[in-house]
Amino acid sequence: MRNRVLVAAGTGAVIAFSSAPAAIAADYPVDVSNLKAANVSVTSGGCTNVYFNAKYAVRDSRVDPQYFFASIQADLWLGNKNVDTDYDMLQSVSGTWSSSFFWCPYMGFGTFKISGIHGSYSAAIKNSYQWINDAPFSVPDTTTFTIKQGSRFTSAKIRKSGKTRTMTANASYFKASDWTNAWTPLAKGTKVALQRQAANGKGAWTTVKTVAVGKNGAVSASYATSATYRYRLSSAGNSVISAAVTGSLLK
Repeated sequence: MRNRVLVAAGTGAVIAFSSAPAAIAADYPVDVSNLKAANVSVTSGGCTNVYFNAKYAVRDSRVDPQYFFASIQADLWLGNKNVDTDYDMLQSVSGTWSSSFFWCPYMGFGTFKISGIHGSYSAAIKNSYQWINDAPFSVPDTTTFTIKQGSRFTSAKIRKSGKTRTMTANASYFKASDWTNAWTPLAKGTKVALQRQAANGKGAWTTVKTVAVGKNGAVSASYATSATYRYRLSSAGNSVISAAVTGSLLK
């Protein structure tokens, strides 16, 4: 858990106001929208920051925008486990909330969820000497993203013998789940697709054959045709390992 400050706009010195009671605003007095976090493919060891952002706006019409600040927090979940909580401060009535969670491999891999956004705000009330003190708010917005171990193909080659094209490569993933932190062959039997595309590089890729990864991550796929195409190998990945694709080779 960390404390950070997001300053969207400076307002100068804080002034003192009467703390006379003020009615709590309606549901969702602070609106959060477009909550997003990019998928992460882990290709190096250690912990890392996982960034997210959202738009926010204060909908409490009583608030004087010159004298406003709020605390806000969000939880990071993997399944039913809360793996981290982010704490921030907002100092303007609208803008972009950008922050991050601190993720380490021991927390796990897969689909993560950001939820539980809530906090409180204090502000001067317009045209008065009253102050809104620590008014609570919560918002229902959530988003999901994935953190997976990266994968790749190396030493991709293609050769032609008569009408048969044979493409080979080595398939591996960055094993970080047990702190190995090293490129490791994909499991034997993992499915890999041989795909083709028009020779001019236009149009969709079409799978022409599916093969299994062999010993030590070796992949070999053959396809017979008299025409010239671009070829690549593609692995779909799984819930904890990212997808991978080779560059295209013309033959």
